[in-house]
Amino acid sequence: MNLLRSIIIVLFAFNSSFAQIDHYEISGDIKNIPAKQIFLHLVKSHPVSNQPYVTKIDSAAVKDGKFIIKRDTNILEPS
Repeated sequence: MNLLRSIIIVLFAFNSSFAQIDHYEISGDIKNIPAKQIFLHLVKSHPVSNQPYVTKIDSAAVKDGKFIIKRDTNILEPS
């Protein structure tokens, strides 16, 4: 019975360790620059022409030199 209980506990531990995070948050301070808005862009190279292209991912307003970018989704690939 103790062996069965131990196996169940280990399975629950492994199951919870593979959970994916479905949101991100980026916060920061901007000093000495009068910014009203900040943007998060993805810059990639085209696979054939090797030319860079930019995709806007998110934006946030800057208030009192501070910003927070929050999103309830994942970025499809690490960048």
